Amino acid sequence: MNLIYVCFAIYVIVDLISSLSRAAEHSAREAAHQKAMNAIKNIVESEDNSSDEKVASLKLMFRNDVL
Repeated sequence: MNLIYVCFAIYVIVDLISSLSRAAEHSAREAAHQKAMNAIKNIVESEDNSSDEKVASLKLMFRNDVL
């Protein structure tokens, strides 16, 4: 009977660790997405650059896998 409790406890711990891992991965993905969206917003809204420079900056971001 104790073996059943031990196995169940191990299952619960492994499930908890995997859930935390998925949550951390999701959080990191959301942070990267937000960072990319802010970078795009800054490029598009900047008044210092011409439209061609803005497009070139966005293309460079895509080429460098920032997005």
